[in-house]
Amino acid sequence: MAARLKKEYIYATAGSGRHRLAGAALCLGEDISIAVWGGSEPHIGSVAIAVPRQSLEKPKRRRATSSVYNFVGHKDEIVAREIAETVAMRLGRNVVVTAGIHVDQMTHRDLINIVSNVAKLKEQLIVEIERQLR
Repeated sequence: MAARLKKEYIYATAGSGRHRLAGAALCLGEDISIAVWGGSEPHIGSVAIAVPRQSLEKPKRRRATSSVYNFVGHKDEIVAREIAETVAMRLGRNVVVTAGIHVDQMTHRDLINIVSNVAKLKEQLIVEIERQLR
């Protein structure tokens, strides 16, 4: 029987203002579905799926294979793929991530803040999913 979350879903945020990101995770049997959004126009820009597998170089390590679908003109692939692969590797489950982050007239500094907040959000979600599944 699949381990169940103690809550119906897990919600986390990172950052503030135009760099604020939010994420929600839901266990679907043994699988995990995660949505990540933020900025001035949250949307679905990219969808990534990741499947855990044994490392080809180090058989005792877990890796992930992923595929991504991007809607035309969207650049959310890096966020979706990073979160999907990391969650699949760490938790050993199939993962789907939808991501849509839009910041008007994004600068290099904005990008640095968003990347930092993605890392924080990803870690919060993983830690909470692990805690809920115990």
